[in-house]
Amino acid sequence: LLLAHASSYYEALFSNGTVESGSSDVKADPNFSSAAHRVLIGQLHALGNAPLPATLDARLELLCLVTNVRGVPGEGGRADAGARVLERCKRAVRDSLCPYNCLAMLLQLKPCAADV
Repeated sequence: LLLAHASSYYEALFSNGTVESGSSDVKADPNFSSAAHRVLIGQLHALGNAPLPATLDARLELLCLVTNVRGVPGEGGRADAGARVLERCKRAVRDSLCPYNCLAMLLQLKPCAADV
């Protein structure tokens, strides 16, 4: 219920006749760490206003995870916590860019198609 309320992605997942709609379980994406999933759940619980992870690597992973689960825009103008987390992560990553880390960050972001 919390995930569906905070994120249009999870709302669609639980209400469109998917396997998850008949269950209270959500399969975690095995491409991301359990820490990233915990941070995302915390962000959705706080409607996207919880502090972002302190390390750049953790922010990059969260950005990729949020990019991965975004795909269904919020309906009816309803605020979507996932969209807020995505924008906050993008801003934090952009603010962290410097000549020493930009290539490594872009290579890390390319597979998840995050547009920073």
